[in-house]
Amino acid sequence: MDIISYGRTTRVNLRLPGKGSCYDALAAYAAAELMGAPIDDIRYVLEAFRPLPGRLQLLAASNGALIINDCWTSSPESVAEAAHYFSRFDGKRKIVVLGEMEDLGRFSAPAHYEAGRRMAAAGADLLLCCGPHAHDIADGAATVSRTRVQAFPDEKAIAGYLRTDRRAGDVALFKAGRQARFERIIEYVYHDKDLTPLAGEPEWRRKKPKPGKLQDVRDSRKEGGA
Repeated sequence: MDIISYGRTTRVNLRLPGKGSCYDALAAYAAAELMGAPIDDIRYVLEAFRPLPGRLQLLAASNGALIINDCWTSSPESVAEAAHYFSRFDGKRKIVVLGEMEDLGRFSAPAHYEAGRRMAAAGADLLLCCGPHAHDIADGAATVSRTRVQAFPDEKAIAGYLRTDRRAGDVALFKAGRQARFERIIEYVYHDKDLTPLAGEPEWRRKKPKPGKLQDVRDSRKEGGA
């Protein structure tokens, strides 16, 4: 992405997935620049940063499937971001495993309905869900005729189903709140030893930035007379 600040344009090749990561990078860039950090160092640090586990993390399975692990937390906003990200992928079969969004109170039912609708509209061929609002997710996803929807009593049931139906070329998104621990489904279905973390989206496989001299912000401010 291009960052324009004080009339200067800086190209930053982020390795973080999702549009939301751009906003995070902009905030970090602005704070570092205001603190006096050199622009080259800011760019190097942003480009060197890698996706964190459970936050739109890409994993390649040994059978050729691509897993998007977004199990760390879930909210209406992050579901919308995950659906947008998921829509950009092509696969022989696109799967969404969707769980509960926590602490939404009276907004829970409509929020889960919208979550199911968004994921189905993002191109899911198969949507698997569980949790207290699984029926709301299923009802929302059912508005898109191409999506096959199945509700399960719990995470273990989903894991057992998926383990018997792993296919090469699948693109599978796992999205739920922290209490659901959907990463355990990923571990059971695909096995840790068969998963390879990817640095970022396929188009980000490019030349790494040249290492720069990372200068302590406090030292740079002293040199500037601050």
